[in-house]
Amino acid sequence: MQQASNKWSFHSLLYYRNATVMDDTIAYITQSGGENKGQVGYFRPNDLIGFENQVDFTPFTSVNFIAGLVWEEERLSSGFSKSYSGSPDQDPPTPEKPDMMTNHKVSGYFQTQLKIISYTELTVGFRHDDSSYFGKVDTPRFGLVFNRNLLTAKLLWMYAYRAPKPWDFTDGLGNSDLKPEKMRSFETTIGYTFFKRLRSEICFYQNLMDDHLVKEEIGEDWRWINGGTANTDGLEVIMEYVKDPVKMYFNYTYNASRLEEGGALPEIAYNNANVGISYAFRPDTKLDIRGNYLGERKNVMSGTVTGKDTIPDAFIINSTLTFLNCKNFDVYLMIKNLTDEKYYHSSNRPVEKYRQPQRSILLRAEFRF
Repeated sequence: MQQASNKWSFHSLLYYRNATVMDDTIAYITQSGGENKGQVGYFRPNDLIGFENQVDFTPFTSVNFIAGLVWEEERLSSGFSKSYSGSPDQDPPTPEKPDMMTNHKVSGYFQTQLKIISYTELTVGFRHDDSSYFGKVDTPRFGLVFNRNLLTAKLLWMYAYRAPKPWDFTDGLGNSDLKPEKMRSFETTIGYTFFKRLRSEICFYQNLMDDHLVKEEIGEDWRWINGGTANTDGLEVIMEYVKDPVKMYFNYTYNASRLEEGGALPEIAYNNANVGISYAFRPDTKLDIRGNYLGERKNVMSGTVTGKDTIPDAFIINSTLTFLNCKNFDVYLMIKNLTDEKYYHSSNRPVEKYRQPQRSILLRAEFRF
């Protein structure tokens, strides 16, 4: 970072990311499939290097401008390389290295924040992405925030996208004409703090997605295509109470998602909730207990045993006991899934659903130099 004055600054960032699925990964185990039964090994090399320059300019206390330029080069396989062991009890051989492709993306963005009247701030932003494999996409955003005393109100609108991955173009029969999924999002939020201890917030949001990816079955083959629209109407309620040494919170989300062709979006529950309490015995010793409710949600495929296409709901309890600055150590004793709940996560892979971890006890220590 280079600070030129108290009005403007310049930032540069060089970064590298490696997200390779290693060649000793076991994707799933199958009891049938002829030569393809047993343990299935996956290998997908992937790394990315990028460079970003950003300028921040504040000519007045009520005005701020940000502009930036990003360049990225990504090396990624066109799909997963697979290998099969032939037996559920035998490790698969190392998969061969898959065909690789190199993609480039150049992005430019601009954002301005203006305090238009007392207690009110306007944000307007725009981003342009130019990719070698999914083309050009523009994503604007808009925000209006009012904040006075104990009241906060927000009005947000944004446009976003998700580009198809290289293997989406080649999966099954392949489809080279895929377009990015595009989403328009609208959100309005009102928050108020009662008695300076109890904070409440309610948020209404609506998402409209165009060209969402759909798996098209063609006989025994398939390919990915761009479908119609997918709509989401949502509500989120947040309550938080803080009075030392106790902190309590609760939030609930209602998420009604539906496809244009009918039916709910898979893997998204209508109802989710979280509740928790934190107690500080001393400034350096704290106990957190959190409960997470995962609502029933539609699975991508029907179960061969149950015949149902839903994942049942579950309530999971996690806890953490924290000791800070204990002879330069921060120590965390964590118990996940305290009640040893049996629950699952949905799947869009050959496995119908994934059993989630049972009760786990973890100890983590961090040393401060």
